Amino acid sequence: MPRDSLTFSSKRLDLLYLSEAVSLHSTKGDVIHVREVLEAFVRKGHNITLLIRAKKIPRFLEERMFTLKIPDFHFPLSVFAFLMSLMMIDIELLFKKVDCIYQRDNGVNAGVIIGKIFHIPVILEVNGDLFLEYSLKNKALAQILKLAMRITHPLADAIIIPSKGQLSILKPQKVNPNKVYVIPNAVNPQKFHLQNKAKCRQKLKLTEDSFYFCFVGNLAPWQGLDYAITALSKLIRESKDPKIKLIVIGDGPVKEKLQTLANKLNIKNNIIFLGAVDHENIPCIINACDVCIAPFTAWRNKKIGVSPLKLYEYLSCGKPVIASKVPGTEIISELDAGILVEPDNVEELKKAYKEAIKKLSYWEKKAHIIHKEIAINHSWDSRVDTILKIIQQIIHRKHKFSN
Repeated sequence: MPRDSLTFSSKRLDLLYLSEAVSLHSTKGDVIHVREVLEAFVRKGHNITLLIRAKKIPRFLEERMFTLKIPDFHFPLSVFAFLMSLMMIDIELLFKKVDCIYQRDNGVNAGVIIGKIFHIPVILEVNGDLFLEYSLKNKALAQILKLAMRITHPLADAIIIPSKGQLSILKPQKVNPNKVYVIPNAVNPQKFHLQNKAKCRQKLKLTEDSFYFCFVGNLAPWQGLDYAITALSKLIRESKDPKIKLIVIGDGPVKEKLQTLANKLNIKNNIIFLGAVDHENIPCIINACDVCIAPFTAWRNKKIGVSPLKLYEYLSCGKPVIASKVPGTEIISELDAGILVEPDNVEELKKAYKEAIKKLSYWEKKAHIIHKEIAINHSWDSRVDTILKIIQQIIHRKHKFSN
């Protein structure tokens, strides 16, 4: 079974953080995850060397850690970027002491291979079904990555996954479940907190008397937004209330399909597609809305579960959430902070919308309590504390074994 918690003393560490598959010029959740984990490591006084895809390194990274950048190439040129990263890692390890390599999964995972060569502990973070995501873009590349993962995943000293369901992703790689640790995603409560709704609406030029639902995330098929839009159209038609609206923050492969659906259902004026938005601007948009949604599909999500950034960001802003009942959304019912519905069910979503409108004042009274619970138990700092305990334990075990 995966391991959920550890106890071990902490010390200052020299970490090599490898995130070659993540581009710093994206606004997607993977970039936010990397950034927040890095900032938490630094806040706790650890020394970080970062290898990441970028044309230019942001100031916040350059000022806080030593950074190595590789070209932001796409396949097949990304093969050259991989070879370059191998060379840069080798040079770095020849001239620097490194206690541990932290590798964000990219399939090939050069850091895992090099860690074995240099006898350095390696933590591998597997966040999502990489094979499935690449299968939607390039099936040939997906098959190459599948083969590479079968080699690199079992070699890692520890693997971090955001939900227990993701163990199913690791089964084909024959990973020892005893070295798998479940660490869900989190939020920065200093960035995502309660703000005045009226002031946020005024800033964003939103109408004061409308009821706004909100979605944040990658516009991918498994997000279930087609069901959410269809349910909203039914609600608007039945209630005859044109002031019910949905704000969609994000970009992705199904954006045009969703816009076409909104036009077809005659609610294009009720759906506001903002596209990709800088992460620092998202808290104000969430706070300007009334209720947030996460209508995940059963496909993909019931099998591997979810641990979405948006869920913690919504709740940290004190907002009630309508979400699909899939592994990873239980926190909504635990905090009595929204409504869980069966995935892919338009009628249940429509009913949940109606109930949320009626219960809004109830949840608004609980907003500060919800934020406090998230800030205490689901911050990036608390997640990184757990990661550091894993690293310390592995270093201790390797040192004991070598002696």
